[in-house]
Amino acid sequence: SSQFGSSALGGPPLTTMAHLEPSAAAQGTPFLADGVPSAGSRDCPLFAIAAIASVQAVFAGWQLMGKVVMDAGLNPIAFALLRDLGASVIFGSAAVVLVPSPGWPHRKAMGRFVLCGLSMFGNVFLNLLALTVVSGSMVALLQPTQPVFASALGAMLGHEQPTWQKMLGVAVCVGGGLLTATSVGSVDHFNSGILLVLAQCCCGANYVVQQRPLIRAGYVPLIVSGCSYVLASGCTAFLGVLYFAFMPQSAWQHVKWWESTSFFYGVLAYYVVLATVYNYIVIAWVTGKLGATAVTLFTILQGIFACIAEFLIFGKDPTWNQVCGSGAVCLGLLIVLGRAERERP
Repeated sequence: SSQFGSSALGGPPLTTMAHLEPSAAAQGTPFLADGVPSAGSRDCPLFAIAAIASVQAVFAGWQLMGKVVMDAGLNPIAFALLRDLGASVIFGSAAVVLVPSPGWPHRKAMGRFVLCGLSMFGNVFLNLLALTVVSGSMVALLQPTQPVFASALGAMLGHEQPTWQKMLGVAVCVGGGLLTATSVGSVDHFNSGILLVLAQCCCGANYVVQQRPLIRAGYVPLIVSGCSYVLASGCTAFLGVLYFAFMPQSAWQHVKWWESTSFFYGVLAYYVVLATVYNYIVIAWVTGKLGATAVTLFTILQGIFACIAEFLIFGKDPTWNQVCGSGAVCLGLLIVLGRAERERP
């Protein structure tokens, strides 16, 4: 209809969105058949590449600082509730002030927004749980599995056709992940926390895959990321209510909500403003520019940033298992994504 344009998701009217974000056509950017700028084009905006690289640097910083906070005995659910409250207030206020009502989610798109919210909840909450049992660098080193999950999800949704090359890439990547996992503790011990990280990566990949149709439908990144995050916050709040409702009364006094230190307040502000609001808005925007596969590919940088920071700040040398395992992960990603790029329409 004229109200929703040609999108089956019921995106905002193009006349409403035109003043919010310049079109790729107006900027002279080459497009794919669906109107999304081609990531393989020479004219692919370098600003988008720099922006998504900065996202991974911010996430790597959070993995390290978040691990320090979790090791201090902070309750992960309590911390998640504090973070969700702060980020939801920022997202909601910005959306009300900056986006007119026609640009908010329409009924036809609510299902995908809910799916994005659930995926974001899994991505954020499982990340916090993982930081309580494995190191920050380990969490960061396994983030490059997200493109593999994204490729698999694309195949299941009919976006890509599975090939032997993709299957080989997945096998190499999984093998690298297993080798990396054995570097925690002794080499003959598999840390079960690695399963939490892999589940978190799967949720993160699904979030990126599912949000691109919303960007294509005309929703601005603030609405896509903000609405998804508010829905995810609702899931966290529900889980938090159940968690504290069934907690023995004697355990309440041992719940650590915060620390009265400048470091804690700095980490919380970093997590809310940079690792949440900034990162998720940038991810949504770059997904519309480069595509879900290219966005998840940049998670490779996260492990590199985390290991460099861990070495420079904490003096912790990476183990050979981490070096070889992460190298295998990257090799598997290159195999999978090299094929995916050639199949891009």
